[in-house]
Amino acid sequence: NVSADESNFPLFDITIIYRLDGGEFVVEIPADQIQFDETSYILNKIHVLPYFGTKSRSEGGYMFVPDGSGALIEFNDSIVRWRQNKLTGMVYGEDISIDLSLFNGKRKQYSMPVYGIASGESALFSVIEKGDALAEITASTDRAMNPYNAVYSIFTYQTIDKYQDSVSDASTTRFDQTRYKGAYNQRYFFLDGDNANYAGMANVYRQYLIDMGVLKKNGKTSPSLLVELLGSTRVDDKFLIFDAERKAPLTTFSQAQEIIRDIKDNGIDNLRIRYQGWANGGLEHTVFNKAIPQSELGGSKGLKSLVEFAAECGVPVYPEVNFLYFYRDGVFDGYSPTNNSAFRLDNRLSGITPVHTVTSRLDRSRFMYSIAPTQIPGYAGKFLKSYGKLDIGALSAASLGNTLYSDFKSNRRVTTDKSKQIVEELLDTLSGSYRMMSDTGNAYIYPYVDYIANLPTTSSEFLMENESVPFMQMVLHSYIEYGSSTMNLESDLDVALLKAIETGSGLNFIMGRENLEKLKNSAYSLYVSVGYDDWKDT
Repeated sequence: NVSADESNFPLFDITIIYRLDGGEFVVEIPADQIQFDETSYILNKIHVLPYFGTKSRSEGGYMFVPDGSGALIEFNDSIVRWRQNKLTGMVYGEDISIDLSLFNGKRKQYSMPVYGIASGESALFSVIEKGDALAEITASTDRAMNPYNAVYSIFTYQTIDKYQDSVSDASTTRFDQTRYKGAYNQRYFFLDGDNANYAGMANVYRQYLIDMGVLKKNGKTSPSLLVELLGSTRVDDKFLIFDAERKAPLTTFSQAQEIIRDIKDNGIDNLRIRYQGWANGGLEHTVFNKAIPQSELGGSKGLKSLVEFAAECGVPVYPEVNFLYFYRDGVFDGYSPTNNSAFRLDNRLSGITPVHTVTSRLDRSRFMYSIAPTQIPGYAGKFLKSYGKLDIGALSAASLGNTLYSDFKSNRRVTTDKSKQIVEELLDTLSGSYRMMSDTGNAYIYPYVDYIANLPTTSSEFLMENESVPFMQMVLHSYIEYGSSTMNLESDLDVALLKAIETGSGLNFIMGRENLEKLKNSAYSLYVSVGYDDWKDT
């Protein structure tokens, strides 16, 4: 006997545009035309055609998701079906400005905005063209309430986050007042015959990127060896009878020259050097709004000597610069947490708390501040003026290739879509003057880099995933050079080497020359065994 109040019925007016473009099917949702009663309702996410191309249990086949290098999820895996029946990944990785209490730090990233489904002689493949930085990809296997296998995209329109109070255990829900005003756009390709598989999907996506002017042949005939050198770090020490910290060199600039000479003398020509912890405080660096080489490594003179020597040897040197994060707030560096940091929805500072390699617990002493996306161009501009004086022709910006995040500070709210635009503009500026290296391989970096380090060679290997496939490598091979994960940090070097050969990846080693024993029991203890002399004969 309860009468429904229909005066405030939950009505959402969403325009969906379908069109055929040659043999392709395009779906577009103009977000600025979405209408509903915003005083009573919140529109969090939009599921786009979740049953398009679905297949039933009786049909054989698989779904493809871009988890890590790529993963296949078979339709009829009865063991998986009752343990895990849904898998979701954020395109371009998790947004650190949203609560990550359930985040699995070991999972790999969805670096390409694509997915597909294949069965028999037909396959459907989709590329997310607009709104990709706001998208997640979900694969769902058949189950009692829904006897279909489906893979589809979900777009965020308005961010919602939940927080748990550590004292009262009460849960609070917050939502962002900012709504996305761009367009969500997807393009579907129909594959048949011999192309109706993940290899055909890789061919389609590669050609799509070529047609868009994103990929160009690189002319490389053999992969490079990437050697990452550890620069300076803080180590525990004693001053008289007091505990203290001091800066310790792990690889000086002159030692880097010796390493290059030794590697070249052993007949390795295709060599690249990436230098971590070279400036602004070392591995626990301050904000990069200037370029001050560490004095304990040899200072500006030592760095210039290294770069000149490497150039004579035909070896590019890529100093690593983190434009998104930093560990320590330096004195008079122009940084203010209140004014220049990204914020979460609950008004806390956004950032990353690394996991301690010894205790496997969050190491809050090494909290990494995240710079507000709108502030990044200003800091980068100041850094480039200083960096230009060092006359180095290359630069590595690992975080630009693997991270996007929002900023929910009230007077400058930025979504991951806007953050992506800011990163792309910075990459365009950097690539105009420098050879660029980055990490992981989010798709928006492809026009700007000549090398991608740590390209994953497997998926996250979740229970629901039946097989890892080298989809990323199939797309990028012969167009952008890429390297494996760090070989001498792998638990099984032989398996890692075989994976690198299988995927056509260059080899990547991280090395230091001295003081590595001082890293024992520190946050960098995993580097204790990366001494160059121990690995040079590998």
